Amino acid sequence: MIQSETKIAVAKGELGSKIEGWLRDNYDISIRIEGRPLPYKQSVGSMDFVPMTSKDVPMCVANGLVKYGITGNDLVDNYNLGAGGRVLKTIKEMDFGKGDLVLFSEKSTLQRLTSLKRGCKVAAPAYYYNLLVFGEVGDYLRRNFGAFEVIRVEGSTEGFVLNGWADFGYDITTLLRKETREEKSRTTLIYNGLTIVESVAPRPTQAILLSRDTQECTAEAFGTLLNSAKAYMTLNQKPY
Repeated sequence: MIQSETKIAVAKGELGSKIEGWLRDNYDISIRIEGRPLPYKQSVGSMDFVPMTSKDVPMCVANGLVKYGITGNDLVDNYNLGAGGRVLKTIKEMDFGKGDLVLFSEKSTLQRLTSLKRGCKVAAPAYYYNLLVFGEVGDYLRRNFGAFEVIRVEGSTEGFVLNGWADFGYDITTLLRKETREEKSRTTLIYNGLTIVESVAPRPTQAILLSRDTQECTAEAFGTLLNSAKAYMTLNQKPY
């Protein structure tokens, strides 16, 4: 029996089915990241695939609990900012999970705040706090409104803006990736009459393969591991 040696954290949720498809289409590796009940350790040859929430992947990689991870680059950037340097690195950019982090508001709120030049409140998921405070958005808010308060939310940032609990929202959207008016109208921002603040450049997001910032971990080394796992699965026919 081959002993598992390398662990890879794979994000559940919106990225889960995409990761399943990428492994299946490129390496004939079948694992299960979505559905119930879910096996939280899936061994394929010398690799252990560990499903977890996308927000936990950077922390597990940084602390050496797993060697590699697949999650969004936004969460990795947020972790590195909080750590005060590049603890994690991108090994490979994936062609899925694409969106944009944007600052948004109601048009009337933006016009009112610009004229008043007072402090403001921003609703954002807790896992984007570092990107918001230490990134370009924080610079924009300080430059235009002075001090600002961050409301860390677990659910809908749009709801906090629409109900007047926050002046701005900061979250991910696919609006800028839509091509037709019909597609755009079905996005949460447009449906709720919210607008992107054009003065702040959108921050592109996508799924990535990551590791600690070491020379040992490379795309080639990871590909070798996956090819080994593919050979093992072909011989043993062990889909999850």
